[in-house]
Amino acid sequence: MPGGHPNGPVTHAPYRQEPYIRVQLDDGATVDAKVSAWTRTQVLAHWMDEDGKAWNVWVLAGAVKRIPRVESSWQDPYDILE
Repeated sequence: MPGGHPNGPVTHAPYRQEPYIRVQLDDGATVDAKVSAWTRTQVLAHWMDEDGKAWNVWVLAGAVKRIPRVESSWQDPYDILE
């Protein structure tokens, strides 16, 4: 269920190397975020808003598009860049 913890196995990306995504939220807003975790049907999106508040929201995988870091309007300053 969006917004809640999913059922089933959860996969995580390597620490500080999580992929960037563009997410369509239920209210119609679009945010750029990182993937913290995922299942077969859901993605845990993590981002910080303009006020510095951190968000972690489970969304349906169909609402997510992977994007390059350079295209993201929000970039995690702690990324490990190679």
